[in-house]
Amino acid sequence: MTNTNYVSPLYGHARAQDFGALVKRGLVAEQDYDEFLAEQADLNTRGKYFYSITGFVYLGQRTA
Repeated sequence: MTNTNYVSPLYGHARAQDFGALVKRGLVAEQDYDEFLAEQADLNTRGKYFYSITGFVYLGQRTA
């Protein structure tokens, strides 16, 4: 799954907003979070935003 735009309701945008919970719990500084969101928006404006989730499934067989 990929996103090449940082806009709601796309998955990458939504996941970035989730980091706000870390700020509320005191695990991330609000300034760092704000800078992160601004960077994502800037990348989108410049056409350089890219979000990707990769998943792999492996199947193995043990030989005697």
